[in-house]
Amino acid sequence: MFVRRKKLNRTQQFEQFPEDFDKLGLEITEDHRLVEKDDKRPFDYNLFGTAKDEKTLRRNECRREAVDECNRQWVYKQLTTEVGLVPHHSPTISSFDEPHTTVLHTPSAFEPSNTKPLVIILPSQTADLGIFSRRQMSDVNMFSGSTIPFIKSCLGADYEVLLLNPGQCIWDPVRKRVMSESTWKCTTTTKPYLLTNANRIPGNSTVDEHLNTFLGPDGFVLQHLKKGAKDRKVLFLGISFTGTLLTYLLSEHWTHWAPYAQSLCLLEPSFAKRKLTPDFRAFLIKLGRAYIVWSGESLGERIDDMRFGCATHSGEETESDKMMCGLVDHVSAYFKGCLENSDLVNEGVMVEVEDLVGGEGIAERMKKAAFEREVDNEEKGWGFEEIEIPKGINIDDPKYD
Repeated sequence: MFVRRKKLNRTQQFEQFPEDFDKLGLEITEDHRLVEKDDKRPFDYNLFGTAKDEKTLRRNECRREAVDECNRQWVYKQLTTEVGLVPHHSPTISSFDEPHTTVLHTPSAFEPSNTKPLVIILPSQTADLGIFSRRQMSDVNMFSGSTIPFIKSCLGADYEVLLLNPGQCIWDPVRKRVMSESTWKCTTTTKPYLLTNANRIPGNSTVDEHLNTFLGPDGFVLQHLKKGAKDRKVLFLGISFTGTLLTYLLSEHWTHWAPYAQSLCLLEPSFAKRKLTPDFRAFLIKLGRAYIVWSGESLGERIDDMRFGCATHSGEETESDKMMCGLVDHVSAYFKGCLENSDLVNEGVMVEVEDLVGGEGIAERMKKAAFEREVDNEEKGWGFEEIEIPKGINIDDPKYD
């Protein structure tokens, strides 16, 4: 027997929430916590309850999106006015009504005469521009969940910075703005679950496209690096799936990046190292580092984990999106070590034979040598032969040792 259920109305119009902290009844305290203005209690995403009916879920979603937009505006203003980053739009546009995405960088990052190290930051594929963790912004404080502390640390070390935007790859043709998938699904102006050609951003419609536009062999960054100092160094920070795609891209185009890459720091990566080229694996052993979610060890402690072919450390956090918020000092110190004494930053790292220079060739030669020794031993009568064990005999008994 079948029961006909009422069809969910995905386009039902619910109340519009203002994109303004004050009108939403929220405020930012002196210690940069987001609280309810009336009673100062911590901000709660589920203001309308936790019921699972469509109306309650959508109301919470729409209010959450309004708050997230306020967060994005606050972070963007901090990065451009207080920190001093400047926007770069991709593709080049003549009007802000044209589909485009935005990244941020220091004003002199790509001047040909600049020799300062360049830090390239790639937040996760679900993050908004300038934000590491929305959850951290609401649970702890606005600064700690953003990229602001880490970028300030980089500027304090006299680095240049490029902040990419892999999480916002959807264009809203109605509101004329770029957004993430979670924002698109919360929109109340259009059907939120269907994407069409009107949502495409040339060269930036997916995370892969975005990375290739900026970091590919003909991308924005390499075009500028090749016009500048030959000894310029680049330090990469990649988070989650975005970091995994970055790893594959660097490996594929390593001949282009090898003269510049000085460090690769990854948070909760998931790449298969056997898909990487031998030369890039050698780079990972020396200058690569991975931080993984809590594994019993304290923050920053090295872990004997050979999955990634590089030094692996504990991120301590149980939630991967919040991991970077506690690793600002660790990653900053690691970048400094890669620049000042690259031979020591990963000293003693555990790796497999396949990760060494020569890659799979070494492993194959070792297997071949072992096979030849077995054949040689058998020819000399030193090999093993199969024998039938009589019934009632327990070969695990110590008397048969």
